[in-house]
Amino acid sequence: LWPTLRWVRAVPLEFFKTALRLKRGDGAAIESWRGRLEYTVHEHLGALRIHELFDIIVDYPDSLPAITDLRTCLQNTTLHAALVDSFVDAMRSRLLHAGASTVDIV
Repeated sequence: LWPTLRWVRAVPLEFFKTALRLKRGDGAAIESWRGRLEYTVHEHLGALRIHELFDIIVDYPDSLPAITDLRTCLQNTTLHAALVDSFVDAMRSRLLHAGASTVDIV
């Protein structure tokens, strides 16, 4: 997550500053664009981590960096309902059927 946020500040944000001819005195506009870009990063990475959530849980503790990314993304977006819906769907499709043995689930 953090390398991507650094990249956003270094490349796309600088592009917007140049394209929109923003100067140092345009701090509010620059902060607005930075906030929009960072929100987009949090939203898309959060959606990706939510999609991978079941595998992240299975791979714990090796997946701790992914969990940290997801926590940060959830703190900065409104993806909480998507997380719950995705997790419930994953539980239903992967665990709550006759082919899943109790030993494998535990």
